[in-house]
Amino acid sequence: MGKKSFVKKIDFIFLIPVLLIIVAGILSLYSSTYSVVTSETTSLVYKQITWVIIGLIAMFVMIFIPIRVIYALSYPLYIFGIFLLVMVLFIDRDTSGASRWIYLFGFQFQPSEFAKITTIIALSRFLTESKISQNNIKDIVISFLIISIPMILIREQPDLGTSLVFAAFLLPLLFWADLPIFSLFVIIAPFISIVAISLSTSKVYIFLIWMVILTVILYLAKKGILVTISNYIVNLAVGITTPYLWNRLKPYQQERIKNFLNPEMDPRGAGYQILQSKTAIGSGGFRGKGFLHGTQSQLRFLPEQQRDFIFSVFGEEFGFLGVITILGLYLIIILHGFNVASLSKNRFAGYIAVGISSIFFIHIFVNIGVTVGLLPVTGLPLPFMSYGGSAMISFLAMVGLLINISVNRLKY
Repeated sequence: MGKKSFVKKIDFIFLIPVLLIIVAGILSLYSSTYSVVTSETTSLVYKQITWVIIGLIAMFVMIFIPIRVIYALSYPLYIFGIFLLVMVLFIDRDTSGASRWIYLFGFQFQPSEFAKITTIIALSRFLTESKISQNNIKDIVISFLIISIPMILIREQPDLGTSLVFAAFLLPLLFWADLPIFSLFVIIAPFISIVAISLSTSKVYIFLIWMVILTVILYLAKKGILVTISNYIVNLAVGITTPYLWNRLKPYQQERIKNFLNPEMDPRGAGYQILQSKTAIGSGGFRGKGFLHGTQSQLRFLPEQQRDFIFSVFGEEFGFLGVITILGLYLIIILHGFNVASLSKNRFAGYIAVGISSIFFIHIFVNIGVTVGLLPVTGLPLPFMSYGGSAMISFLAMVGLLINISVNRLKY
């Protein structure tokens, strides 16, 4: 393959922002592990660079795999991803009670990251072959089953944050498949019911207001008495059972939600992370404190600053200007991903582009939402910035898929 032919295979609107964010992530990781006493950093930086190199190799491999081959392998890859998730459950759990990694030849990787890609590919193939646009209930149920299997297995690791990612990218894919707006509302409504009863201090009045709104919407939709009553009963049942589901959560998950709603409740305990993160970002000001000069990160006030709160490290040192720049780069990636999906002549490829762009959006929105105190701590990594080999390789492989779809968007 000649040089010009190779360059044509690269969509630089994806590649350049990704590389810039990776550089920003490595700088932040270096700073977060830098010791002012020894003027040295830890091996985490060099490990991350190794993961980036492996990830870039995976990205270029994905660029050159024909879409028809990915289509043919979609279901076998999905089954293999499920197999790996099942294997994880039989591995001894660590001191925190979690079992999320498979160890092989001295390395460890998270099958849940691999499962995101395989599930998107499998669901995209199913939606390509189904009749979702005709509001086929059977196909909608099967779509839920495709994501439910990895969701349940990941939830058992336990990793609630990652499992919810699968539910989140289903809705954009169903919307892209022309599922009617009312059907999407029916899917989303139970989640709103959960939030409504959870936010109500008395567990009654906010939920009652939501049920009134739901009644009005169902009436105006004019879908028939059976559809109206069944949806009303489902949402009422969800509201009633939410306290029971709350008690089924792990104690640390309950603490995360409680301290999200009121981090000042335990400023030296579970609320410490959120308070320190908000302090770090806020203290960065307009231009930031400068590279290696962030007090929250250098004095190790920020827990998990290499992973969950890497954005806080960057925000403190590079300030508002740096934050806006990173958010702008993320926005370019996401918008270009959806644009590629809309231009793709291949429906299967278009669905994949929507799914991957949705995953990027979910991870970015949740991770940054956590760092600024808008969401409870979930443990989701920030794409291309957070430390971690499995996530980095997985995200870069997704970028390779997006570039593949972009350069072949006019092919059926």
